[in-house]
Amino acid sequence: MIMQKYKEKRVLYRDSLRNLCIEKQWYTRGNCAEYEKLLSMTGDGEKHIITNDIVEIAENIMRHTDESERSLESYCFEIARITCTFFEAESENDSHRIANEIASLID
Repeated sequence: MIMQKYKEKRVLYRDSLRNLCIEKQWYTRGNCAEYEKLLSMTGDGEKHIITNDIVEIAENIMRHTDESERSLESYCFEIARITCTFFEAESENDSHRIANEIASLID
């Protein structure tokens, strides 16, 4: 029996992050250009969001928010909570591409 392989894709929508910032009263010290840069970090559902992306977004929010008692991990938790996770079947080409990428990193 051949098992189908799946991959997980986590995305973050800019409106979800915007609504979170409004709800939590975050990003009160940023200007419009800085806020736009933060929202663009989401990829608006087109970019696969990894842990490092969530940490970078949280650090950006921390720099622009008057809430010194909240930890980085707490910001990360709230951001991760609003992401959407999808599971997609991997094609045979995906498996070969991933194996080749791993092999090239080892060499």
